[in-house]
Amino acid sequence: MVAVDYREKDAHGFGIMETVTGARIDYRCANIYDLSPASLGSFDHVIFLGLLYHLPDMVKALAIVRSLCHGKMYLESHAANDIASGDALARYYPDAELAGDITNFWSPNRACVRAMARDCAFDLLSDKVWGDRYFGCFAANEDPARKYKLRMAYGLLE
Repeated sequence: MVAVDYREKDAHGFGIMETVTGARIDYRCANIYDLSPASLGSFDHVIFLGLLYHLPDMVKALAIVRSLCHGKMYLESHAANDIASGDALARYYPDAELAGDITNFWSPNRACVRAMARDCAFDLLSDKVWGDRYFGCFAANEDPARKYKLRMAYGLLE
């Protein structure tokens, strides 16, 4: 099991989880934009929780996650569920407008998360919205045509 966060593991629940469960976690302190299959490998299951809306480039982050995932991705994010349009839309938050937190950038609506995931060669298996949260389960798609956009945009999924 590998866990990645930009903060040291004792700055949040990972250190406590190791103590409580006795499980050893290969914890990496890193920025998502610096991750690669060469440095981490690839995984059957990727849990991508509470991060998407903190990122200035959501599509690049999903593309990186896709390069690490050959199975399922479980995604949770703040979402603009009040934008009920069938169009893929996201609300941008300048400064600390969302919850007084300068690390918040975006709230995508459900259609936007689905569209970004599809462009990143993920297939939707199931999803739910709850309040201002989005929860989705996606499967990695291996079709070369679906990977082409990521290869062209970011040099990923060769």
